[in-house]
Amino acid sequence: MDKHHANYQPWEKAFDRILTPYEEFIHDETASGRILMGCTLVALFLANGFLHEHYAHFLHTEIAISMGGWELRHTLHHWINDGLMALFFMVAGLVGGIGFTMSIFIAELGFAGQSESLLMAKTGVLFASVLAGLAGYFWLRLAAGKGRDATGALIHHIVQARGSHRCHWST
Repeated sequence: MDKHHANYQPWEKAFDRILTPYEEFIHDETASGRILMGCTLVALFLANGFLHEHYAHFLHTEIAISMGGWELRHTLHHWINDGLMALFFMVAGLVGGIGFTMSIFIAELGFAGQSESLLMAKTGVLFASVLAGLAGYFWLRLAAGKGRDATGALIHHIVQARGSHRCHWST
């Protein structure tokens, strides 16, 4: 018996044998890329292969969440699109927040003891963040106004999401 498992109970050894390969996979930097590539290949095969009709039918399956008289009903395709867009914007917001925090932290380190320079650096970071947010907002509004392609329709749906919450694609 090796030293690593000397003080473990038998069930702990079994969990260690089961979990260690998963932990190694999770800590591997290329694991997420391999999963994404595999899912992409499966989706391409399903969408373009002999199962494409079943795949399309599956994507158009309606899923509903209801409570009492309230109901939210959409196709699986719609739930996936909205869920992935929500995840994208959440991650973009987190990355923006991390960038803002790191900028303030670097300003604190760079201008330690220089209160006037530190105030100017923090004001510059805040001004640049607000300017970037406004530029992004107006870019989305401009793209939504064109409505020429599916991306414009999607952005229009996100920006103008009021009312029925139905998304009608026009290409």
